[in-house]
Amino acid sequence: MIVVANNMKEACQYLEEKKARNRANRIHAVNIDGLCKSFTSEDYKQVKTKMKGAANRKAKTFSVTKYWGHYNLTNKEIKERY
Repeated sequence: MIVVANNMKEACQYLEEKKARNRANRIHAVNIDGLCKSFTSEDYKQVKTKMKGAANRKAKTFSVTKYWGHYNLTNKEIKERY
């Protein structure tokens, strides 16, 4: 909704009315509709979360095998490579 004000007084009056309407809407939403309520156990059980996983098969293979491959080396081989 676009409101055209002819002067500054009308513009200020419109903004004050708009603020009052928004304030009333917020109070109504919080008190009447109950938007601010506690997070119950039933609500928590309904939340779906995705488990951490590799983006693709190559990434999973790397993280499972090659990333930790230095543990299979002896101390001498580690010193030579790194």
